[in-house]
Amino acid sequence: MPTAVFVPSRRQCDLLGRDLRRYLGERRQIWVDSHHGSLSRAHRQNAEKEFHSQRDAVLVATSTLEVGVDIGDVDVVALIGAPPDTSSLLQRIGRGGRRSGLTRLVPIARNSVDASALASQLIRA
Repeated sequence: MPTAVFVPSRRQCDLLGRDLRRYLGERRQIWVDSHHGSLSRAHRQNAEKEFHSQRDAVLVATSTLEVGVDIGDVDVVALIGAPPDTSSLLQRIGRGGRRSGLTRLVPIARNSVDASALASQLIRA
């Protein structure tokens, strides 16, 4: 099940990508990678291509995946923390469900401020 996980920073992207690769890799065969602006263009393009071709995959990303990148069908969109604005929220949610018409959204608040921001954005969306 292709899953895109959006995080607020490059550091969190690297850490979560590494931790998920280790944790999930010990339990099942799954492709996991990271995608953010500090990674080389070649790495980002390879991650996009591999995510698109994998049946069971997780791609952890910053806002670099919001627009203009073809990553194929995404079944689950996870948001770690609130995006900076409602437009970003809609772009991230819009990555999912392109073929099926159904997006599973997993908003994860890191604290009460995140919870309030996510709730406010989701109500407006």
